[in-house]
Amino acid sequence: TSIGVIVDSVSEVSDIGGGEIETAPKFGQGIDTSFIMGLGKVKDKIIILLDIDAVLSSEELEMVEELAKD
Repeated sequence: TSIGVIVDSVSEVSDIGGGEIETAPKFGQGIDTSFIMGLGKVKDKIIILLDIDAVLSSEELEMVEELAKD
């Protein structure tokens, strides 16, 4: 099933090389970071890279699939 994600806005699109990406930090107990793929360093900014496959929960994906059948 193919789905799209609507976002409020996009401020910038960047090409980030593999050497500029660090693993996602652990923020402590109880904070889910499974949807964070890593942190990208671009110039003087740190950008959070999302794992789009992990952003939606399995329950949400099942709901989308059910709606697509209708």
